[in-house]
Amino acid sequence: MSELQRQDEEQQHELQETKADTKKQNAQLRALLTESGDKLKDAVIEVLTEIWKLNAKDMDPTRKTKLKEDVLIQDKDQSILAEVKGTRNKNPTFAHVTQVLTHKFLSEHKNANAALILNHDLTTDPLNRTEAYTDPDEEQQLRRCVWGAVCGGRCVGGGVRLTIAG
Repeated sequence: MSELQRQDEEQQHELQETKADTKKQNAQLRALLTESGDKLKDAVIEVLTEIWKLNAKDMDPTRKTKLKEDVLIQDKDQSILAEVKGTRNKNPTFAHVTQVLTHKFLSEHKNANAALILNHDLTTDPLNRTEAYTDPDEEQQLRRCVWGAVCGGRCVGGGVRLTIAG
C-alpha cells in the first residue's frame, strides 16, 4: 500500500508542478484581460514580441515622459504608436482616443499609425464585457478623430479593443 501512496503523491506533485508552470507561462495572456498600468503594458509588449513575433518596445522605460503607457510596434514597413490603457470604467472616456493622437504628435514617430489598446471594465468577467466606443455617436467621433482613416478594429478576447488609425 505504501508504494501506491508514494506513486500517488509523486503524481500529484508532478501535476502541481505542471499546473504552476502552465500558470506562469500564461500569466501575460491573463494580464491582457485583468491588468492596467505597467503590468498591462508589459504584458502587451511580451505578447506582441513572443507570440506575434513583432518588434514592440516601451516608449518610456524610465517612466519620466508623457509616453508612459505607449508602445512602439514595428513590422517591416509599418510603425504603430500604441497607447495601452486599462480602466475599471464600463464606458471609457473618449479622452483615451485623443490622448493617443496627442502622444503621436509629441513623439518622434509622427508618421506612425496610432492605436489604442484598451482593457476596460476590469471588474467584470472578460466573457461578460461589452465593447468600448460602440455607440453610434462614439463611432462617428472616432471616425472624425482619426480623419476617417480607421485602418482596422477588432475585439480581442473579452472586450479588449484594438483600434488602429492613420
